Amino acid sequence: MIVWINGPFGGGKTTLSERLKALLPASLIFDPEEIGYALRHLGPASPTGDFQDLPIWRTVTLHALLEVRRLYGQTVIVPMTLVNPAYLAEIIGGLTAAGEDLRHVFLDIDAQTLRQRILGQVLVADPVRDQEARQFRLAHVDRCLAVREEMPAGTIVLDSGLLGPAELAAEVLSRLKATSGTSTTSTTSEAADQGAAAGGGAPGTGSVTDVRLLAAQLFNETWRLMNLAERTRPDDDRMIHTAHASRCHWGQVPAATPAHLARGEWQISRVYTVLRRAEPALHHAARVLDICQENGIGDWDLAFAYEALARAHAVAGNAGQARAYTDKALAAARDITDAEDRDLVLADLETIPGQPRYW
Repeated sequence: MIVWINGPFGGGKTTLSERLKALLPASLIFDPEEIGYALRHLGPASPTGDFQDLPIWRTVTLHALLEVRRLYGQTVIVPMTLVNPAYLAEIIGGLTAAGEDLRHVFLDIDAQTLRQRILGQVLVADPVRDQEARQFRLAHVDRCLAVREEMPAGTIVLDSGLLGPAELAAEVLSRLKATSGTSTTSTTSEAADQGAAAGGGAPGTGSVTDVRLLAAQLFNETWRLMNLAERTRPDDDRMIHTAHASRCHWGQVPAATPAHLARGEWQISRVYTVLRRAEPALHHAARVLDICQENGIGDWDLAFAYEALARAHAVAGNAGQARAYTDKALAAARDITDAEDRDLVLADLETIPGQPRYW
């Protein structure tokens, strides 16, 4: 898997990448900026001063990432601001065309908060270069934030002004597994076939004829609504409807597996825990476990079924039951073969409301 962490300069990409690497020991960080620095010494400089405008930088970045994945086979975390839609499509399109499972994260943040953060940063030890780097970041704040609506379908958008590094890392890990089968990799290639009909906009604003793409868009729209700093009552209503609609459409996808359906039920349960509605949260969490047990699904899906029940019981005020299902999730996590999947479950368990870590 390749996890591209995008967003404005100073938005927290490097810090998040380091947090993710700590949670995913089998991963490595690949910084395409180093390629840009090397190219400045190897050939003519870009007329614009931005190495991203050099076709060779985009070509080398694409092929270097593919080679790193081929040679090492590890999850690669890429902290890189890449907000030119054409360049983003060129590199992401090349990676997905090569069969890579690419997840695209965009760190959003309020412009004023970002400027204050940049002003308080020490970027380079040399005072002159530090000031130059700061001015560069400040000059690109508006440009970087203006393109957030142009990010590819399936992009995971998180607010780095509201969430701290640990919360962002836990959320990204949760979303990586929750969107298995609905990632940027799949939705980007399908959206290309759909053209303007898919558009990358919110579901319901265009004509989408591919039911799998619609299910994925609705899934991601639900997450976007869950991450809003302040939701209105209509936002809450829409979040409920999009979660149910996503699960409904997954049920109509010919190639959908029971795991897709379980993950749809899991998201619905999560929505209701966010809204502090215990009864439907418990119902849909139980459905996750039912689907797993009826279809022999184990590994991380089973662990997350227990996590959903633990979270729903915590919202219901059933501390004993929440603890019991957390214990089941921990036991199931020990049987997960992939270390990254196991770390994801453990990170998510730490966010259960009202239950401090005890393991």
